[in-house]
Amino acid sequence: MTSLLKRYTPAYSQIYVGLLMAMAASLPLSKALMSIVPGFLFLNWLIEGQFRIKFRRLKERKSLILLISVFFVYLIGLLWTNSMEWGMLDVKIQLPLLILPLVIGTSAGLNLNQVQKNIYVFRS
Repeated sequence: MTSLLKRYTPAYSQIYVGLLMAMAASLPLSKALMSIVPGFLFLNWLIEGQFRIKFRRLKERKSLILLISVFFVYLIGLLWTNSMEWGMLDVKIQLPLLILPLVIGTSAGLNLNQVQKNIYVFRS
């Protein structure tokens, strides 16, 4: 039964690596994909679950907390904005500052082959 379940369970790590490659490819090509791919990364991260492990990784990596806190500086800055509409637009633009460190920092690390593939996709 468990082998059957394992066969039909999506390979979240493969999806994660594929989305990272899509993001690497979209860096020089498309601003639209650079906005869409982090959303898919976050969705894959949520569906994958394992939040206890991810929360433990978040607590262990103090630099990750520092990177994520940059986004909250933008949120606090909304208290001094003249235009809430412009401020919310800026927060929406800066949302990858929250999503990317959270997803990449709490996910399992990439092996050397996956890193090389990502670099190859970026260079092509």
